[in-house]
Amino acid sequence: GNQLARSLGNKAAYRRLDVTRRDDWKSTVQETIRAFGKLNVLVNNAGIVNFSPIDTSDEESWDHTLAVDLTGAYNGIRASVEALKKYAPASIINISSTAGMRGYRSLTAYSAAKFGLRGLTKSVALDLAAMKIRCNSVIVSCTVDFQSSRRVTSRRR
Repeated sequence: GNQLARSLGNKAAYRRLDVTRRDDWKSTVQETIRAFGKLNVLVNNAGIVNFSPIDTSDEESWDHTLAVDLTGAYNGIRASVEALKKYAPASIINISSTAGMRGYRSLTAYSAAKFGLRGLTKSVALDLAAMKIRCNSVIVSCTVDFQSSRRVTSRRR
């Protein structure tokens, strides 16, 4: 991260962030404004996936997946919203997944989080539209190559 940010000069900065920790978000927003003078774009891209059907899943994995994939985006929006209002027009971009459109076998927590992210995105868009803040999702799917296909197949057996 640091090496890439340095290669981009003053156009980028790197900061490690635990999206589940609200204090981390607050300090990241403050540092961003200090470094760049404003905050007018938020991209929520953090996500984890755990292949586990409902009958063998555990509560810790469920909690952690929702904390990162859904609550992490909420935390980012809440920590950023005042700055986004101040520097509007602004945009919030939530990276989601086709799992939030249809669900997938063995991805119970991940699918639930991504369905929730769709609802969060729509509600935030409606709440903030009058303040000139857009909120949209980018829905991605996986690209499977030979190596990742073998890993997924072996995990699902």
